Amino acid sequence: MQARIRLEVKVVRRLLEAPRASGVGTYYCHLGRLVGGALALGADPERADAPPELHDVRWLPIAGLDGYAELARVLPLLGRGGGDADP
Repeated sequence: MQARIRLEVKVVRRLLEAPRASGVGTYYCHLGRLVGGALALGADPERADAPPELHDVRWLPIAGLDGYAELARVLPLLGRGGGDADP
């Protein structure tokens, strides 16, 4: 994460492993704790010779994320405190 969005995150646990809503590939989602850094667009180290996949990075309120198919499956796993669910 640090290379792509300039944040240092500690993975607490995997929340979900499921087929992508698009039907192509597997979706993995982990609960993480922010331990350092500042949100900013970085670089994609695996794609050094290709255009970047990320073009923007920003914080979004959890309340507005239920319209995203993958995230709609994850939000109930977080508990009522958003990212404050017990590990």
